[in-house]
Amino acid sequence: LSGATVAGVGGLTPFSVYGPLVTGTNVTPPLIVEDTTTLRSISAVLFSPVSGASLVLDINKNFTTVFTNQATRLSILGGGTYASTASIAVTALAPGNLLTLDLDNVGGTTLTVLLET
Repeated sequence: LSGATVAGVGGLTPFSVYGPLVTGTNVTPPLIVEDTTTLRSISAVLFSPVSGASLVLDINKNFTTVFTNQATRLSILGGGTYASTASIAVTALAPGNLLTLDLDNVGGTTLTVLLET
């Protein structure tokens, strides 16, 4: 897993995507979970606002979404720069789990996603 980022206790390394955003799966290197922990919320912030349609992102644990209800995926509404959700169905994380970021609908530039434990 070349380019993987190691995550630690008390929080996980944020996902960061620089420049104009494009849709895709696994848009950053995966995060490797180091310790047993619980995913409590996911927050995202953009450098520039979303124009038009909402930005929609998905977090995956071992390549399967943590949002079993796709309607609860994190969305930043048009004109916005920030959103947060605690509506996460899969919250248990264990050492060796891989976390990945998908961008399902995009807008804005430079995205940071914080996984709060």
